[in-house]
Amino acid sequence: MATIKDVAQLSKVSATTVSLILNNKAIRASEETRARVFEAAKQLGYEPNPIAVALITKKSHTVGLILPNIGNFFFSELSKLVERELDRQQYALLFGNSMGTAEKDLDYLKLFISKGVDGIIFVRASKSSENYADRFKEIVCGTQVPVVMADRVIENEVASSVSVNHELGGYLATKHLLELGHRKIGCITAEPTLGNVIARLDGYRRALAEFGMEFDPELICSGNFNINTGKTLMPSLLEKGVTAVFAFNDLIAIGAYRACTRRGLQIPEDISIVGYDDIILSEIPDRPLTTVHQPVELIAKEAVDLLLSLIEAKEKYKKDIILQPKLVVRESTCPPRKS
Repeated sequence: MATIKDVAQLSKVSATTVSLILNNKAIRASEETRARVFEAAKQLGYEPNPIAVALITKKSHTVGLILPNIGNFFFSELSKLVERELDRQQYALLFGNSMGTAEKDLDYLKLFISKGVDGIIFVRASKSSENYADRFKEIVCGTQVPVVMADRVIENEVASSVSVNHELGGYLATKHLLELGHRKIGCITAEPTLGNVIARLDGYRRALAEFGMEFDPELICSGNFNINTGKTLMPSLLEKGVTAVFAFNDLIAIGAYRACTRRGLQIPEDISIVGYDDIILSEIPDRPLTTVHQPVELIAKEAVDLLLSLIEAKEKYKKDIILQPKLVVRESTCPPRKS
């Protein structure tokens, strides 16, 4: 294995000069000398020791990614896309799965900081805990490691974020059903204190108000972001006479879809269903789901780009990026049956 001394000997400069050039520190080196060093390193197949590079540059070229549930298709896709973007920038990824618990995601935040990562992309757990936001802020304020929140945002003045306009997403889903003629639209939501859940419900309310409809809390059911929630809660909405359901993610929608078909109901003729996220599973049912598309690829790219710019910045700054969702109309919605 080639060493810095080998590169120095071949390029006819000192080992110190080689180290400075390869680590982009040799400001006074001529272009000819730089070219000679890089060519020698290439010929010899020299690869810098990552520990030595980290000591010189004070950077580990690693980023931590904290997700609430890798089993959720949306987050598994997000992690894959984040890793791809980081790989393009020659950064390695450390991954933490908080399994939906607030304590664990804060623990991962502290762990990654202690391990010397250059930055962290953070998607908070769905469930909160006592003084959660204050504790998050305290951790972020106590370190120089930049943190970018993705998708789920904790309101604060310290961490940057890349999120989606979930209020608009909820509005688009509900408006679509109202325009089809539905007037009794149920909702199956997840953790009611989570910011993006509150925003989607606000969008639902706005669409109802535009159509002169009153909000009925009896048509709102809350569970978790999983298939079982849809299967379990859908029957109670059917008993209340809904003709359509807005599910707050595609997994819930698939569960609701199964509950309906088990009762012999036809989708969408008997009941229309709209999901949220546009994961790959949304296209699998016999009648592919109408859903709200979250731009997961853009979330990943913007989060990585923002984090790397914060890593390179000489001073801390805060930036919030809000992306726009769009409605994808497929086969799970149609006008209600005429009575």
